Amino acid sequence: MTRKRFIKLCMAKGWSRNKATALARAVHTNVSYEKAMHLVDFVQFIMDTGCILAETISTFSRDVSDVLRQVLKESGGGDEA
Repeated sequence: MTRKRFIKLCMAKGWSRNKATALARAVHTNVSYEKAMHLVDFVQFIMDTGCILAETISTFSRDVSDVLRQVLKESGGGDEA
């Protein structure tokens, strides 16, 4: 993979040109652009998964809170806030 293609693929994933160029500069001396793109894809997958997980946990937490509030209300033991 060429440096130019690597930068364009990074930009297609939402990176700024400056960040993509800086990464390409670092990659050039250590690993191939193709291997670096696999790493970029993996990191993006982990970030996306983390966002989905955080949203799911937040929704679950709200649901549990609502259920507990309802149980306390029905049992007469909770504050009516």
